[in-house]
Amino acid sequence: MRCNLGSGFRLMRRFDDAVQQYEQALDLFGRCGWRQGVGKVLGNLASTHNATGNNEQAIAVGKQACALFSELDDKYGEALSLSNLGRAYSSFGQYDQAMETLREALEAFESIGDRRGVARTEGNIGQAFGRMGRHDDAIPVLLAAIRTFEEIADPHEQAYNLADLAGSYLALGQREKARAIARQAADIHASLGEDWLVAGLQKRFPGLMP
Repeated sequence: MRCNLGSGFRLMRRFDDAVQQYEQALDLFGRCGWRQGVGKVLGNLASTHNATGNNEQAIAVGKQACALFSELDDKYGEALSLSNLGRAYSSFGQYDQAMETLREALEAFESIGDRRGVARTEGNIGQAFGRMGRHDDAIPVLLAAIRTFEEIADPHEQAYNLADLAGSYLALGQREKARAIARQAADIHASLGEDWLVAGLQKRFPGLMP
């Protein structure tokens, strides 16, 4: 329940409360000896640190999650932790490490046939390419992720990746294409009640968004 409460707070962007709940869950899982639960909370905690820009902590905790899931031979947990760790490396500007980790995550998700995991990792790879200024490489990977998220009916992730796609088109000087895609992302987020993400798009794309 502490873990789930932390995830609820994270969705509400009450990150300090989320961290507090996750840390309590971590202690409880540790005391009762459920290591799978420990790994799950470590992964959630790493993602929360990444969302707040605490990238050093996100990487440190993410490595713990990867190591634990590997030891438990939990293929899905390890793949997800690797994908999130790669994203944290990318946020921190450690691109070589990010791409190596993300490609490992991609192979892991493909090996277990997890389409959503593959798409999430493709999105993380596309975002990393964008941060590196490699927008021609970012676009096809992001498009692949977006197609999958549309097919599996995950509009939140679809919109999230549309925003990165708009950023790459804008960087390449394709302003009108970027505008249409950014507005598509905003419309999806608005339909989901994710007003803070609409505001984030308006801040990210001044002049493109209404």
